[in-house]
Amino acid sequence: MLAKEFGFIAKWRRLRCCGHIINLVVRQILFGKDPDAFEDEEAQAKELITEHLLWRSRGLLKSSSWTADAMLERALKPEVRKAIDALVLDEVRNWGEYERRRIKNGTRDAKMRRKPTIINDFLTSDDWATLTAYYYILKPFHEVTKRLEGNPIDGELGALWEVLPVMEFLLEYLEGVKQNVARFPDEYFRVNVNLGWAKLDEYYKLLDDSPVYAASIALHPAFGWEWIEH
Repeated sequence: MLAKEFGFIAKWRRLRCCGHIINLVVRQILFGKDPDAFEDEEAQAKELITEHLLWRSRGLLKSSSWTADAMLERALKPEVRKAIDALVLDEVRNWGEYERRRIKNGTRDAKMRRKPTIINDFLTSDDWATLTAYYYILKPFHEVTKRLEGNPIDGELGALWEVLPVMEFLLEYLEGVKQNVARFPDEYFRVNVNLGWAKLDEYYKLLDDSPVYAASIALHPAFGWEWIEH
């Protein structure tokens, strides 16, 4: 009501976190179309709980001998029940990991079983090539992020007028990366770089909704309207 009465338009007032935008772009480059599938711990926890409930609903757990469980269900508060289930899930996961390692160890020959399992966990030449490529691609994003963090002691860097130039720099940089993507070890680099560029371009266009970014450039003595028109 107040926004309508005073002509308040939210998107005109919005200031976007450039660090968050860079994070989204980097995740697209690293993980592709669905980065949340790799990092969404909440979704993983929900999946584990679903599996646990399915496990509890089958077999002997469903028989009448487990009526005591129903009594406990009524007696315990929901938050206590969640804590108990979380503890059980943790034990189930640990036991599953132990079984997996035991079975894997049993399939190795006797000579290998006497050696620590960690010797199998090493980086191949292809792995190092991939890491080198990621370092090359992502280094400017790290440098830009540090710049936009600013310096609270000297009051330097991280100013509002830096956002547009930084976004344009990164867009041009990714354009160059796309031209040289053939030098990278895996084909998916090309797809992920394109996805990163698309995500960055999406947020770059959204900055047009907030006049403050253009105003900060126009009022800067080193830029002015000439930079915006260019």
